[in-house]
Amino acid sequence: MFVPAITFVIFLFSLLTSAQSWVEDPKFAFYPGDLLLGGLFPIHAEYDEATGLCTRINELEGVLPLQAVVYLLDEINRQKILRFQLGLAALDTCDSHSFTLEQALHFIHSRAGSTSSAGGNATIPCDKGRERPAYETDVFDVGTVVGLIAGLPSGVTISLATLMRLFHMPQISFLSTSPLLSDKRRYDYFFRTVPSDVNQVKTIVEILNFYQWNHVSIVFSDDEYGTRGLHELEQLAPNASLCIAEKLKLPTDSDPAHLVMMEGSMFYTNMVQKLLAAKTDVVILFADYKLLEWFFDAANKTGYKKFIWIGSDGLLQGYEAINTYPAIMEGGITVQLNIRQHSQFAHHYINLTPSATVCRHNPFYCKKWQECYQEAKRSTRASPKRTSVRSTNPQHCMLRENTASLEAVAFLNIDNLRVAVYAYVYALKNMHEVKCGKMDGLCDAMKTVKGSEMKQFLANVSFTEPGGSTFRFIGGSDGQPRYTILNMHRKIGPNNTTRFEWVKIGKYTQDDIRSILSLNTSIAKFKEESPAFPVVANCQPKCRAASNEVHFGKSMSCCWTCVQCEPWQFSLDNQCTNCPNGSIVNYSALNYLPNATSFSYNVCIPLDANPMDYRSAFAIPVLAFSALGTAASLICGWVMLFHHSTPIIKAAGREHLFLLLCGVIVSYLMNFVILWQPTQWSCFIVRFLGVCYAVCNSALLIKIQRIHRIFNASDSRKTHKLRYISPKSQVALTIAFVFVELVIIVVWICFDAPKVLELYPNRMQKEVVCSDLNDLKLLSGVCYPLMLLFPMAYFAFRTRTCPASFAEARYTGYGIYLEFINVLTFVLIYIGNNSVRIRVLTVCLGLCLTATVILVTTFCTKVYVILFRPHKNSKERIMYGSKSTSKQTNSGTFCSNRKQSCSTCKCVIEANGKPHLTRPHSNPEIAALKELQDSGEFEPTGNPYANVPRSRVNTMEPEARSV
Repeated sequence: MFVPAITFVIFLFSLLTSAQSWVEDPKFAFYPGDLLLGGLFPIHAEYDEATGLCTRINELEGVLPLQAVVYLLDEINRQKILRFQLGLAALDTCDSHSFTLEQALHFIHSRAGSTSSAGGNATIPCDKGRERPAYETDVFDVGTVVGLIAGLPSGVTISLATLMRLFHMPQISFLSTSPLLSDKRRYDYFFRTVPSDVNQVKTIVEILNFYQWNHVSIVFSDDEYGTRGLHELEQLAPNASLCIAEKLKLPTDSDPAHLVMMEGSMFYTNMVQKLLAAKTDVVILFADYKLLEWFFDAANKTGYKKFIWIGSDGLLQGYEAINTYPAIMEGGITVQLNIRQHSQFAHHYINLTPSATVCRHNPFYCKKWQECYQEAKRSTRASPKRTSVRSTNPQHCMLRENTASLEAVAFLNIDNLRVAVYAYVYALKNMHEVKCGKMDGLCDAMKTVKGSEMKQFLANVSFTEPGGSTFRFIGGSDGQPRYTILNMHRKIGPNNTTRFEWVKIGKYTQDDIRSILSLNTSIAKFKEESPAFPVVANCQPKCRAASNEVHFGKSMSCCWTCVQCEPWQFSLDNQCTNCPNGSIVNYSALNYLPNATSFSYNVCIPLDANPMDYRSAFAIPVLAFSALGTAASLICGWVMLFHHSTPIIKAAGREHLFLLLCGVIVSYLMNFVILWQPTQWSCFIVRFLGVCYAVCNSALLIKIQRIHRIFNASDSRKTHKLRYISPKSQVALTIAFVFVELVIIVVWICFDAPKVLELYPNRMQKEVVCSDLNDLKLLSGVCYPLMLLFPMAYFAFRTRTCPASFAEARYTGYGIYLEFINVLTFVLIYIGNNSVRIRVLTVCLGLCLTATVILVTTFCTKVYVILFRPHKNSKERIMYGSKSTSKQTNSGTFCSNRKQSCSTCKCVIEANGKPHLTRPHSNPEIAALKELQDSGEFEPTGNPYANVPRSRVNTMEPEARSV
């Protein structure tokens, strides 16, 4: 026994050594030919994006289908179905969405213009960040690839089909069943040999109707496959008289093992408990097998024996996962894509051994073989008593050595893969007959196959399959709806051994005219001890008073689902009836009458108001800001009142200044009224919102206009004493302007009294607000004071040429500009928004910012000088400014600024370099000084011109300066 084992090991070593150059790190499989098919297969099961490397080899879903294509190409070329050789270039997708698209780009280089029509070297990414030629000497020309064959999930296929459409590359899938792929407008270069999931759901519904199962639940995956299956089932349920009790979603966005670890496996246990509580014995499984393992583990622990499982085609794609808990699936039924035994290929794969040809055509098979050999070698060293290489591998590394897994070959889509290959073959055969006639090999017209031409020949292809049926693409892209129906049986063998196997019990076919379901009821059975399937039609208990019974189908009288009414509705005569506007259902009242058939409106209770008041999250910051502004205003007022006789306060006009401060304080306080819970009195006070703006804007307008008249009056006015510039006159004018606003508000109140409104943005929300804040009527109350901004801005612009040392005009101008921008911004926000809360917040913020701008530019600057720069609070510094500033005044700038108000003056530079303006007949600076004195800001002491700024004295006529 020892000698045969050694001989076998030497044989393996010689084979692996001869093919080692193909096995070390294969990037793709290549089968030479005149024209090539492109292949995308999940050779590896996982892809590590961090390292750019693939992990373990997936023999069942990757290596085996690839070898099936190689086997078919050997058969096609050997039988000379085509007059030329057809080859293959297959890439590994590593079962990764992003990596699949990256690999697919290698097939479209020629179509994108990145390679020549002949001889272009395809480059395949190796390690992350590097590229190298596919093979050192034997490279394939991507220009000869006529189309793709891919066995990918529907989500990946959708992205791939979109990409291939851009480059006119046809693609045939033997696995993707998403209904979205039937849209020829979006995926006109996509074909598939499998039908849409719509037909699969129809098959499941036909089975349910056959056994009269009309009350079911569904467990579906949270992906495109599962959600589309649920959607189609819901569409067919009404006409099929089906009730769907529970719709349980399996998560796909995280690793199920991680989810179980985090939640202590209660997630899947709760799903099973919901199925038990729903009193439905029939459960539809519409999910990929990878997501069902943890679900079956939970079902294995709690009450699985009562369920009749109806599985989609995703159930058997993972034969090993279902084999983990075979007893769960006893009696279960699954709908699979058409299954046909391929005994010749099975025999070929079982007897396949590594060789130079095999490793060149399918290097991944040889790599898998080498891995198994290395594992067997390590096991032999660990257990020297074992003499057989096969016996040293308890995991049965290769699929061919696993007898149980060999049965899974029948469950793969080998038949659909075969149809995909032959669809290309017969399409190319028809194209060759049209372009090349009976010529052997490729003529010049076929050396470059256009994707659009290939698409047309594929859409019209038709050929006879081995079973005698004719294949053609339904609707120009989909495979024919043909399904095999399997039933899980438990069989008792010798010595009471138990084994489980899937048994074919029927089939489903559909053509353009009708659909046919054929079931062999003599073979189908539920359990070994109770073969007959039970008839289950459980219904929901009577619905609650706030729910309606919704029946499915016209003949459905015993089964229904309860549809919860909206919170503002109660059930009356099995219809959801609305409560009055502004009220919701009182569920506690409904619970006393669970079987009542009629109700009155006393089951409805009014909604609680949700006003925009001081308790709102939006209001708290505004009120805090208003409180700080009010406190700052009072502090400024106290400081100025205490220093009311200082030059800086007198220069600004004391009475007028305190009137403006009152307007600022009222603006801050108005926010507390606006954000108070709306009442009749609070809404009445809100109506006087415009008075706040009227006081502030009127005071600023009179102030800036007075400065303009004094410093920028025309020559004709300078010869006379200016009127209405005294403090009393300024206060009187301000009150007159405010009085106009009061008249407007009184008239408005007479025609439209303020009131409290109840608004309902939706049926679950009630808002209480003053009527003025609900629409644009508020703007009519503030229109007049806001219009004052325009003359204010005009005079601020005109006073920009006042002496630089007279800071009063400069700060006032800054405040007016900022207020103009602020008001304009908030008015536009108020007009452009319909939300009551945002409008109220806009009004409050507008008031706060307007008051703050005035407070900072008009009052804080003076308080700062009074408290921290008292040396500047003198008559000389107020009028003269800093000496450094006067010395730095450019003579040209000085003359140009002053000549704006005196067009007839002349600029004269004296010997000491100081400029001045001369007038022919008047002395305007002396007049300006007199106006300042007459207004009460300054009183002459000693020299009557001591208070005149030096810049003005320099502009006086010589006789005036000599005084």
